[in-house]
Amino acid sequence: MDIKSLYHNYLQYKETERAHGKDSFFHASSAGSCYKKVLYRHFDYPHTPMDDRSYRLLRLGTIVHKDIEEAIIGGIKKLIILKKLFILKKK
Repeated sequence: MDIKSLYHNYLQYKETERAHGKDSFFHASSAGSCYKKVLYRHFDYPHTPMDDRSYRLLRLGTIVHKDIEEAIIGGIKKLIILKKLFILKKK
């Protein structure tokens, strides 16, 4: 069993799953790109497929982003709870 190929196929699947049904949307990751590149992607012009390393880097970024987002949301929830407790103690 070739783990590297197996993971690459999984990452390709995740990318198509993410893009499915979102043809008319622009993504934040393309905000700094050349406007022609953004339009070519939007109108589905042929492009060079990503290599294995690019898929892995993009997946790593997605995972780290999700972790940071969850940490921030958890921190905000804790602050809200602490604020409510503080208000209750004050009464």
